[in-house]
Amino acid sequence: MKTPKISVIIPAQNDQKALKIAIENVINQTYHNIEIIIINDGHVDYDNIEPILNLYGDKVLYHSNTYDDSDTSSMKNGILNTTGDYCAYLPKGCSYVIDRFQKQVEYINNNKLKGCIIGCNWDVLDHRGKIVRHNKMALEIKNDIECYLALNECSNFNEGSILIPSSLLKNKIGNYFSWFDLVSQIIGLGKTFSIQEETLMSCDIESFYEYHYKKDDYLVSEIIKELNIDRIKNHIGKVENILKMYEQFLAMDMQRSASFLITKYIGSIKDNKNIDIFEKTVYKDLSRLSKDKYSPYFTDVCKKIKKPSKRKKIMFCSAHWLTGGMERVLSILFKELNKYYEIYLITPYDERTSCIDIPEFVTNIRVSDDLFVKNFDSVILSYAILLKIDVVIGFINLFEKQLDFYNLCKGLNIKTIASNHEYYFYPYKSRYHYGLVKKRLNSFRECNAVVWPNNFSSSLCGMYVNNSYVIGNPNSFTIINNARPNSRKIIICVGRFNDYVKRIDRILKTFSIVLKKFPDAKLVLIGKNENDQPIRQIGGLTVNDIITNLCIPEDSLEFVGEVDNLEDYYSNADVLMLTSNSEGFGMVINEAACFGIPSVCNYIPGIEDLIIDGKNGFITNQDDNESMAKRIIDIMSNNKLRVSLGNNAIKMVNKYKSTLIAEKWHEMIEVLISENSPKEQKKILDSKFKYKINDYHKFSKVLAKELNDIFILSTKLHDEPNNIDEVVSKFRKISIKLVKSFKKEGTIRTFIKIVKKPVKILIKIFKRIL
Repeated sequence: MKTPKISVIIPAQNDQKALKIAIENVINQTYHNIEIIIINDGHVDYDNIEPILNLYGDKVLYHSNTYDDSDTSSMKNGILNTTGDYCAYLPKGCSYVIDRFQKQVEYINNNKLKGCIIGCNWDVLDHRGKIVRHNKMALEIKNDIECYLALNECSNFNEGSILIPSSLLKNKIGNYFSWFDLVSQIIGLGKTFSIQEETLMSCDIESFYEYHYKKDDYLVSEIIKELNIDRIKNHIGKVENILKMYEQFLAMDMQRSASFLITKYIGSIKDNKNIDIFEKTVYKDLSRLSKDKYSPYFTDVCKKIKKPSKRKKIMFCSAHWLTGGMERVLSILFKELNKYYEIYLITPYDERTSCIDIPEFVTNIRVSDDLFVKNFDSVILSYAILLKIDVVIGFINLFEKQLDFYNLCKGLNIKTIASNHEYYFYPYKSRYHYGLVKKRLNSFRECNAVVWPNNFSSSLCGMYVNNSYVIGNPNSFTIINNARPNSRKIIICVGRFNDYVKRIDRILKTFSIVLKKFPDAKLVLIGKNENDQPIRQIGGLTVNDIITNLCIPEDSLEFVGEVDNLEDYYSNADVLMLTSNSEGFGMVINEAACFGIPSVCNYIPGIEDLIIDGKNGFITNQDDNESMAKRIIDIMSNNKLRVSLGNNAIKMVNKYKSTLIAEKWHEMIEVLISENSPKEQKKILDSKFKYKINDYHKFSKVLAKELNDIFILSTKLHDEPNNIDEVVSKFRKISIKLVKSFKKEGTIRTFIKIVKKPVKILIKIFKRIL
């Protein structure tokens, strides 16, 4: 053992020059009893590195696997196939001093440290090779390696600075791990560890900040998960330092570590006789709200954290609770699922009120806007751990932090469902969501189930993930027996008409054509609208401009706004008109069908789940306002046709009864929390909720058109109005609001409104500073 063999593991890189430098760095060592092993976990194309490997022939060994192969990693293969007495690792951007191994072997022999783990110091170099940081491995690492790695601001620990006996690695090796995790675990077992007080390695500054300075959130959180609160307190010192560390983790975007740390701390004080300290920590650190804004359920939340019930628990996540389709869906599901589960809803705090009440049996957890935007993923996980939530259902999957949450749950007992209510291609058609397209798919792979309301969207998602399912939206209203026999020539439209996707311009153009045949027809629009706001996509025209240009009489239009008695309007209508660019489900179609009202819609992918053309309504082509108007006229002209379509609509909508849809959700949740293996769970879910494509020819045709539209849209991106145009548009909106405010509320009140928001922001800033 005077000259032990050393196996050096080097990760493959796409950069051929960097890989060659790393290999040469090991080959040129003054110590020669070395073998070199290149590992590739599937991140690097073999064609990229083959020329480099050929240069060295038998001097290097190569181990690889596909990226998704979690059964046997290339790291595991590499270690199991080492023939050396010791192993070392050469991270990206690092290099050894020329006599590193010669000095380390001499250190082992001179101090009789055979079988001991050896650490050394290392430097960070700038692009000129100048030392900008000296990292001296602290003796503290021997006392409590887990606390040291997880809780020290900068541990000066680099996995490349460790020389470790191969026997220890091979005994500890698991199925899938990183070198960092493996080495920290072995040191944590209490194996003899010695620090050689010499600088034997360096790292370039770019790699230092990219790979070594920023801690790995998953690995640190796994360490914290295994620590008890006493060990944490002993290492950190004052209890207040735990909360400081929590804030530090949040600031470093280590959301999983932050959740594990704060929940351990809250868990340690929940039995404290001083209730104020416990409650203050909950609303101050997990919600960042004053107690009065937290929610009417604040005390209930604290009680349930202190003593969770034995009932199964589900938590829904939403970006708001206002008045819309999502709130109607949730309120129905709450009512039905309350029979089986304790229900929680987590949302940001919002002073705006909704026409749809949150049921009293649902515990609403609220968080500040700032916490929602920056740390919602960590907050969800923290509450899920404290309340022992079984399943978390995300309803906002175009929000980055909701997507991040699914990744945080990896390896935990918390099951996740991503419930989508927008059209699958929606983010592909919105430049504000382009950055989420890839992230959404990657996050969906971490979910236990991804739910879509129609077969088209679910099948598209199913091309990329194997957990995509279909559950439609429940009916909002009780289904009547028969369609109303008499016609009143009332057309109803329901939606957020301040959103261009709903295409109010199409609605008005179609209605103007209908008026030529039926001058006494009336159009009722229910939902949020801003008739004096410019619509950028149609040249800056306002809704009022369109009405004027089309010469539509004012008494033919009724803009109702948001209401809590929607059923009264449906019961008086003859036909529903839907002109949206896209819909996740088209919930208004089923709402109208509950009252025997047929729908006339332009084609939207997925709408075939709700409407059979000519049977319970009509489907026209996008932007074909003439055809849409003709179909509406046909229904108004032929009472027999209207009643027939209406009765068929009633039959069709029966499959979306709230009890049936809620039972599907109940079945899915029960499968996920069952003790069946993941493979068995998937088999059951596939049999019950898998999407169906009835007409592959039509599906392919629609898909081709959608992809073509997305491509065209992307090529036109540079032709869209630039930021200056958008700023001008925003100032125009503000000026219109100011003029209205001066007229209605006067100069003083308007001035107070103007300064109120910036003052609030300044107060928040000063509070943080102080």
